[in-house]
Amino acid sequence: IGEHEQPALKTPAQQRRGRSYLYLAGFIVLLVFAAIYLRTDETRQPETSALSDTTQPSGTSEDTTVTLKAAEDTLSAGTVPERIIDVREESSSATDQPNKPLPAKESSPRSVPQDSPLQAQDPQPNLPDSIDLYLTTEPWAHILINGQRIGTTPLKSVLRLAAGEHEFTFQNPAFPVIMNKRTIADSTSNIHFLLTDFVADVELRVIPWGEIYIDDEHRGTSPLADPVYLLPGSHKLYVTHPALAPLTDSITVSAGETIQLMIDLNKSELAVLPAKRSGQ
Repeated sequence: IGEHEQPALKTPAQQRRGRSYLYLAGFIVLLVFAAIYLRTDETRQPETSALSDTTQPSGTSEDTTVTLKAAEDTLSAGTVPERIIDVREESSSATDQPNKPLPAKESSPRSVPQDSPLQAQDPQPNLPDSIDLYLTTEPWAHILINGQRIGTTPLKSVLRLAAGEHEFTFQNPAFPVIMNKRTIADSTSNIHFLLTDFVADVELRVIPWGEIYIDDEHRGTSPLADPVYLLPGSHKLYVTHPALAPLTDSITVSAGETIQLMIDLNKSELAVLPAKRSGQ
């Protein structure tokens, strides 16, 4: 019977060396997997950052929109207090206006367009040379002071003017442009302008009828539906009829008076009489 060779048994030192090699191999495998994982994570991170950068402005835009909407709601709610229109400075030209001191919060001056209403100023203590004026007219009118548009009566604000002489201009389509210079003194607190005090009220009656021109402006066919208001002074009158000779004449009127013009084209005559309005 042949004898089989027995495998050589490993010594304890060899066994310990083999386990060390096994641990080292496992550690190297873990390092390889860790390196692969870290590289994959770095590749995904920029994509996540790009996504977050893309979505962030959307939230900011919504917040801004909500803030603006809230501001608009606040303004539209009518919570602005009563204002005072400050017209103490001359406004004949924008370049002649001195610069006004600005509040601490303002970083730049605000310009007021020459052809637009003045911006309302917050109430401030009266200065010795300033007067708060309540201005009313009858009938309504667009108001200009020293050539600058203020607003349309009835005004919702108090006017603050420097004491002294100011030129008031009144515009109403039924009247000629009325200009009046008025000195504003310390005792002045309110002024009421009756526009008919500055013009003549002229009633025209034409026999049999005619086309009426005053100062080369066609006023209509008699009888006129509306009264004719003329500034004081001399005016040219021209009346025509297709079958009669025209009448050319001049009239002189005064402020505050009411007259009646009787024009007879059959006789080419003009008579000036005191007017008789309904109710007189």
